[in-house]
Amino acid sequence: MKKATTFLSLALLAGAGLQMNAQEHTKLGVMGSYATKSEYFGAGVKAEIPIADRFTISPSAVYYFPEDLYGMSQTLVEVNANAQYYFVEEYTFGFYGLAGLHYSHSKISIDVPGVGSMSSSGGDFGVNLGAGINFNAGGVTPFAELRYLIMDGSQLMVGAGLMFNL
Repeated sequence: MKKATTFLSLALLAGAGLQMNAQEHTKLGVMGSYATKSEYFGAGVKAEIPIADRFTISPSAVYYFPEDLYGMSQTLVEVNANAQYYFVEEYTFGFYGLAGLHYSHSKISIDVPGVGSMSSSGGDFGVNLGAGINFNAGGVTPFAELRYLIMDGSQLMVGAGLMFNL
């Protein structure tokens, strides 16, 4: 009886794992992003990892290209960890809502004649809320999403890109 229970438990676990993997492939891709309030463009990477029926975890990282102002150079990087729920998931089309955590890190540097180089850096946490669409085109998935970043200096973020099945 103990062997039968162990075998049945292992079979159920294996079947659940196969069903989850059959639902959707893990995807990795590239994206462009635009921050509407600061008017910065960025480039980054995004992944989509299925965890349950209609649910995925979607980490992303974006490097922004802010203008240098008055001799100051700026660096801005963001990292996001979003959960996505697919309201519509047809063979070629998906529509999802997203919510998650955001972290951004910025650094400003300036060369002051006679003094030398000075810099300052800092980070902020925020919350993402938004929605997106994607289109399955074989092994390539174009996507677009809007997310509202809630933090000090909240703003609308627009992103688009291509993900590839792994």
